[in-house]
Amino acid sequence: MLGTVLTRAAAQASAKAAASGAAATRAASSAAFAARPAQKAGLSKSLSHTARSFQAQAAATDLPTPVPVAAPPSVDSEREARSINDAGLQFKFLVPSSVVGAVLGRGGATVAAIKKETGAYVQFTRPGTATNSPKDRMMIVAVERRDQLPKAISMVLHSIEREGALDKLRTKQFAADKLFLQQVIPAMCAGKVMGPGGEAIKGLSERCGCSVVVEGKNSNAAFVPFRLVNYLCPAPASLSAAVAEVAELICQEDKYEASIRELTSVCFRIIEIPEKRVGALLGPSGSHIKSLQEVLRCKMGVADNSSKPGSRFVSIWGSPLNVKVAVDVVMLATGLLQQQMSGDSGSAPSTPRSARFPPSLSPSVAPSVNGDAE
Repeated sequence: MLGTVLTRAAAQASAKAAASGAAATRAASSAAFAARPAQKAGLSKSLSHTARSFQAQAAATDLPTPVPVAAPPSVDSEREARSINDAGLQFKFLVPSSVVGAVLGRGGATVAAIKKETGAYVQFTRPGTATNSPKDRMMIVAVERRDQLPKAISMVLHSIEREGALDKLRTKQFAADKLFLQQVIPAMCAGKVMGPGGEAIKGLSERCGCSVVVEGKNSNAAFVPFRLVNYLCPAPASLSAAVAEVAELICQEDKYEASIRELTSVCFRIIEIPEKRVGALLGPSGSHIKSLQEVLRCKMGVADNSSKPGSRFVSIWGSPLNVKVAVDVVMLATGLLQQQMSGDSGSAPSTPRSARFPPSLSPSVAPSVNGDAE
């Protein structure tokens, strides 16, 4: 009984002490909170005094007024400013992959120097995206004015020579001492380069001291998206001069600027199929081949005329991978794939081959069905 009473009394005393402590804590907090405005006021007065002192000192020493500094451009805006698509005119060439490193330089130093000196952008397509062979790359030179092109090409050739890779451009066995370069132009510009009766191209070849030839088109092609200008020159100087003259001629075509941007590949194939199977490829009102072009992302067409009785020729143009797939689809749609697998020796060719371009065409762009350079 007594123990219980003592226990209760101790508990009550403890509770009162806790309550008293809490009250004291609240009182101290209230006092501190009440003192804050006075502290802030004192701090504000101190800062104001410091600011006035600084202003007076600045006025006494006649310090210049600070000039706002513009924020640095973002990485995206810098990248956009360096884009090759910012330049109005593009010129495209086919070069061996073995010279790409010499043109780029370590860390892109050489192309950066070309840009600084001439204002021209120089870039290369990725391997296997624009040519039939991985041994070749498409070089894009973009300028604001075409008079910037000769100096840019001269610096490109000089960088190749400086790195000891100029022999990589001597690829023709019948002219081992000559530099060989190919330029891609829209098909519509071929007439401008050749001139009436070929007089224009003959004249510039004589003036530059080199051979300039526009490769012929295949008569079985349903369409011709591009043509190749072949340069065979004894020295870099004559090659730069010939490129400059061709640039003047092709830029006379009003649609050149837009057309050259669309020429992102030189992979072009012509496949022979039996004439009786053309309908299966075209479909009603051409619906099948239209769908194939959309799905395969390449341009396709069947020539109206044929140099071979009983056969028609299908033209395919696009990126190398898309064209290769399109070739397989055409063979499947026309029954040639099944015929080839079964070994049928009917009227259709057992091993369909693409029509060959003229012998002057380089191996980098010679058409073939199996995707390899011929």
